[in-house]
Amino acid sequence: LGGVRQSIGEMGKYNASLKQQRFALKLVINDTEKYNQAQQFLAKTSEELAIPQDVIVRQFTQLTASVKGAGLELSDSERAFTAISSAINLLDTGSR
Repeated sequence: LGGVRQSIGEMGKYNASLKQQRFALKLVINDTEKYNQAQQFLAKTSEELAIPQDVIVRQFTQLTASVKGAGLELSDSERAFTAISSAINLLDTGSR
């Protein structure tokens, strides 16, 4: 019973953290349509590259904030993120 409670508690913390990260992304993007586009991109990329949702949302939010600060678009963030994540994945796979 204690293990079940602990698992439920950890799941609650994970969901709360993911919700906060998604809210931060929404603030960075500041456009509902583009935010929805980013969510679709993140879901697809998370599955393709086997990156946990909480990790991918946090990393993409940080990159998008920098990209927007440089005057670029969401599509630029997506291309850069895909390139960086794919390269890391290849390096990680090659080292096994």
